[in-house]
Amino acid sequence: MIRAGYSIFYPHAGGVGGRNNGRQGLSQVGFNNSGSLSSAVTGQPAYVWDNGYPGNPLNPPFFNPSYGIGFITAAAGASVGSGPTTAQTVTYGDPNYGGKAPYYEDWSFNIQHSFTPNLVLSVAYSASAGHWLPGAAVAGPYTNQIPVQYLPLGSLLTQTLSATTLAQAQAMFPNIGIPFPNFTGTIAQALKPFPQYNGISDPWLDVGNSTYNALQISLNHRFAAGLTFMVNYTFSKELDDLAGVRDPNKDFLEKAPGTIDHANVATATFVYGLPFGAGHNWNSGNKALSYAMSNWISVARAAPPLERHFAQASDVVGVKMR
Repeated sequence: MIRAGYSIFYPHAGGVGGRNNGRQGLSQVGFNNSGSLSSAVTGQPAYVWDNGYPGNPLNPPFFNPSYGIGFITAAAGASVGSGPTTAQTVTYGDPNYGGKAPYYEDWSFNIQHSFTPNLVLSVAYSASAGHWLPGAAVAGPYTNQIPVQYLPLGSLLTQTLSATTLAQAQAMFPNIGIPFPNFTGTIAQALKPFPQYNGISDPWLDVGNSTYNALQISLNHRFAAGLTFMVNYTFSKELDDLAGVRDPNKDFLEKAPGTIDHANVATATFVYGLPFGAGHNWNSGNKALSYAMSNWISVARAAPPLERHFAQASDVVGVKMR
């Protein structure tokens, strides 16, 4: 017998729901407001019910290009504060990738052969590929990390940007300059893609990928002559880029065996009905003894470790053996 199948599965995560940042939606700055109303005159109510509720004094969304910026002197940005202390970490929802649903493509090809009415061998190729998966934590410039080509600057990165330190940096990288007028901060801060912010968070950018390929072999013996068993072996390889990030622009460098990668997995289960008691060759004829000795089976499992125990058939398979 030959079987084949293909499917696509879309789970919930990120910007389309689920537990991976999916519930952050409208709670982000710019899309929510906790507006409050207070009295303009001491001792007077903020509003009168008879006149109706006045509504939220501030209606989102709010778009303010100066929100969260810093690393700028008061001369250039007095309305938003002075110096690095005003800089914040802002949240960015990528409009192109933030709403993509993770998905898995699964396909398989299986061949089964029956050697006897009770013995079946199955050999299958099974594969899966996942895309837009949470966990990769790669967002290119939206990580606001220093481009890796500037790491040779070493301790100079921690120095405050000045005419002297700028000249030293330009001796190694002539393209380095002041990011905007009246910038104040370190050379490292000046080299960030968005030097006006402490950092950038992109909670919905799930760009992880995974692949799984496996050879699966199974030998099944249906219950006959008191014996049933199943032996399985899987040879597989699972690769993904979900472990972490060294270069935010080169996620492909992280492709490696994942945490669920197990190259060789073998399992076996054997169940044998012991040949004594009522209905079997070894029967004492004594009713009490026959009842106590009937319907026992031996079960052995190997995964490993090896496990073996005895139990009454009714306790294990839910029916009395006949």
